[in-house]
Amino acid sequence: MMNPKLVRELRKAVERNRYEITEDGVLFPDSKIAGGGIFETSLNGGRWEPGLNMLPMLGRNNALNAFLGGSAFSPEDAWYFAPFATNTAPTDSLTAANFTATQTEFTNYDEVTRALWTNAAAAAGVISNAATSVTITVAGGAQTAIYGLALISASAKSATTGVLAACALLATARTGLVDGDVLGLRYSVTLSNA
Repeated sequence: MMNPKLVRELRKAVERNRYEITEDGVLFPDSKIAGGGIFETSLNGGRWEPGLNMLPMLGRNNALNAFLGGSAFSPEDAWYFAPFATNTAPTDSLTAANFTATQTEFTNYDEVTRALWTNAAAAAGVISNAATSVTITVAGGAQTAIYGLALISASAKSATTGVLAACALLATARTGLVDGDVLGLRYSVTLSNA
């Protein structure tokens, strides 16, 4: 349970527009609190490669309403990884409804649905699925590259429903993927004193 005084303080900061969106996430300068996320991929059990998080406007609003706005803490039942196949930087106007068309969702993998993000309980200001990372297995097909990942609340590949919470270009694109390649997926969010 969060400290009620801190919740009130952050709620007031949001109401007064006293927060900043940075490359690393959200910063509450008056409270000296920052938050941000990171996507990571691992190819065939190799080294994990990062991609800094981008929180589109609707994702930020959803998080703020759930966290500080009096809505249910998590209005979405589950979150799913949605890889994308174009080198297109996410924008502030990105939503679940336009994600597939804008980013070209990568659907060339064996699993029938998007991979479920199963996070552990938050500890030390971090919530993550690092302990339970998931994998997708690349299928033979035209799509051979993954440039980034998103976290969306709809499980169906190419679905245009739900909420897009976060999106990121990977620091190093996963190109030249072939049938049978296994891609590990992780996402972590940190809330810390700035």
